[in-house]
Amino acid sequence: MVGAEGLILTLTGVAFGAVAAPAGVVPFTVVRPDGVLPGRFYGIGAAVAAVAAATLGASLVTAWRVLRTPTVGAVAVA
Repeated sequence: MVGAEGLILTLTGVAFGAVAAPAGVVPFTVVRPDGVLPGRFYGIGAAVAAVAAATLGASLVTAWRVLRTPTVGAVAVA
């Protein structure tokens, strides 16, 4: 359940970020005579996807470590 929610949030964030990114990138690169999109456009996208995957992995590991303790045992101690 945590993994599915994390995956949905990660994919939604990357998708909306990919849609919103040209709003900041295109006006900057139009001033330059090279073109409308930067030359390393796909490399930046791959880096963003890698960071998103690392963040998803970190959240899944954290959730796994927290949820491996049985709930009844954790509450009984308190």
